[in-house]
Amino acid sequence: MIIDKITLKAGSELKWLRVAIESKSKAIVAINISKERNLFIARVFYLMLCFVA
Repeated sequence: MIIDKITLKAGSELKWLRVAIESKSKAIVAINISKERNLFIARVFYLMLCFVA
């Protein structure tokens, strides 16, 4: 599984996009867009992947 975090600028605000992609099929498994960049949001995203994958 490939997991990537990208910073986006929407107007004057920064947003963080997290994407999980299945390595073999290249299918998007999960997407998360957040206004804040913190450990809690990252952990929730990774824990969610445990239940999806």
